Amino acid sequence: MELYDLTTEFRQSNSFPFFTHDEHMNVVGHQLIAERIVKELSSISGGYDYLSEGNYHERYPTIHADGTMVYQSQTEHYYTINRLNMNNGYREELWRGVSELVHPMISNDGRYLVFTEGEQESLNTDVILYDFFKGHQVAINKKPAKGAIPCVNKSATKIAFPSWTMEHTTPSIVLYDIATGRQTQFEDGVECWRPVFSNDDRHIYYIQKETQDSHFVIKSYDVATGKKCVVLKHPYNIWDIAVSPSGKYIAYAGNKDTNWDLFIYDIEQKQSRQITHTLGDEWDPAFGISDDELWFAGVFGINDGIYHIKLKK
Repeated sequence: MELYDLTTEFRQSNSFPFFTHDEHMNVVGHQLIAERIVKELSSISGGYDYLSEGNYHERYPTIHADGTMVYQSQTEHYYTINRLNMNNGYREELWRGVSELVHPMISNDGRYLVFTEGEQESLNTDVILYDFFKGHQVAINKKPAKGAIPCVNKSATKIAFPSWTMEHTTPSIVLYDIATGRQTQFEDGVECWRPVFSNDDRHIYYIQKETQDSHFVIKSYDVATGKKCVVLKHPYNIWDIAVSPSGKYIAYAGNKDTNWDLFIYDIEQKQSRQITHTLGDEWDPAFGISDDELWFAGVFGINDGIYHIKLKK
């Protein structure tokens, strides 16, 4: 067991680190300990940067070219969708509600916000589209259908999302045209989730169960021809996929060792490499404006939040 002597830090503290009425440490004392532990363990932390400010169940980061990150968060009484300016640290609240607000994403042109609203555990959720220019919102899943986990394409003309009904809960993938409201869909007869567009908007990547009892695999769907094919298959579940800015890589969460770690798949070389090796869970990967940086959500015991890591070539 390693011992860290904090005598110097406590003596040099500008604020008294203990309560005046008993011997327990106050917030200053706990902060001094936390800062020292971070300093001592930073060399073995895996190179993560912690972007959250506390355990507020922050997840689903999406990164934009202007240096902002959109993500979901949660307080004691509300669910929120927030935006962080990573250049100056400014945070703003974009949406608030008492119902669950998850899977937020803003279109590349900055006009549209899409997210999931409702009770996830009971599958009673809607996909909400909000137009910043018009100040108008609409649930784009056609009743009685439900929906979740929306993704806007790069040209901000279409949204893909899984959809189902309370009577038939196996989700298919719906393609929604923003201008006309028209919908088309495709299904595999088994669960389909997590659609994301390729950078040229010609394909949709998604995860699908091969059979009712099998693991999830990554498949692609050709928007023009309707052709589907398997992109990646493992003897364990795959979830939370993201396409890199160059289109060369797919990041995904994989349950390889009975917990969720992050992986990068080289589409051309057809090779995967594991990025994280922890006892916690990492998921929701998102690339930035280049292929060498990844943002993700992590849960490590009682601690959770959004992290950033630079990828090694």
